Parts: sequence; structure tokens; C-alpha cells
Amino acid sequence: MNYMQQGVWEETRRDTERGPAIPDGLFQDGSMEARVAKLEADVDHLKTDMADTRAQVRNIANKVGGIANKVDVMEERTRHVATKAWVLSGVVVVLVTIIGACGWAAQQYLGPILARLSA
Repeated sequence: MNYMQQGVWEETRRDTERGPAIPDGLFQDGSMEARVAKLEADVDHLKTDMADTRAQVRNIANKVGGIANKVDVMEERTRHVATKAWVLSGVVVVLVTIIGACGWAAQQYLGPILARLSA
């Protein structure tokens, strides 16, 4: 029960065992002690949950670190791999060389053969 929202404040009493002024009716039937006990139990559960969460975060951090290392290795490997442009230019150079060699061979050997045949 929230006394502030209801706007109903009973006369407060000074309890020497419990400290400062407390609204009347707040400690009826030991309800405050039960609430405190429940909160303490909840805090214990929160501590356990936080410990589990920390362990999971550490596990995730380790996995992310492993992934980062693998990405670094992949980047290093791909730096040394030829790109498509380099491969294509290499193929073009080889083809031009082969065509040039075939043209030269045709000039050197077929030219004299054809000259003798026509004569």
C-alpha cells in the first residue's frame, strides 16, 4: 500500500528500535519484516543471476575474441590472393602471347611454303 499516492498520512510515531518517524500501520502483523525477508531473498537471486550473466558475458567476449582472430587471419590471407583484375590481365597477356607466337610461326614457315607452291 502506497501512502504517498493515496495522500493519506496517518500520524507518525517515533519508534526507537526502528529509527526515524514511520507512518502508523506500516508494521502491522509483521508485514514489513516479511517484505524485508522477501527482498533479501530476491537480492540473493539477483546476485546469482548477475554471476551467471557475468559468466555468459565472459564466454561471449572470449568467442568474439576468437572470431576477431579468425577475421584477422582471413584478411591476411586475402591480401596475398590475386584479384579478378589481375587474373584477367594475366589471361589476356598469355592469350596475346600465344596468338603472337602462332602468327610469327605462320609467317616464318607458311610464307616460304606458299611461295614455293605458287611457283
